[in-house]
Amino acid sequence: MEIDSVGLHFRLLLEDLVEHLSGIVKNVDRHGKSFLFLIMVDRCLKII
Repeated sequence: MEIDSVGLHFRLLLEDLVEHLSGIVKNVDRHGKSFLFLIMVDRCLKII
């Protein structure tokens, strides 16, 4: 049971993080650096 609640909590945190990151990507995109940023995000997600 505990593992499920930790997994759910982690998923909610991850969803918040993704929402936050997408907001950052939109801001970064205006400066033309989004491609590099997306590569960094992709690497981070592979680590997780």
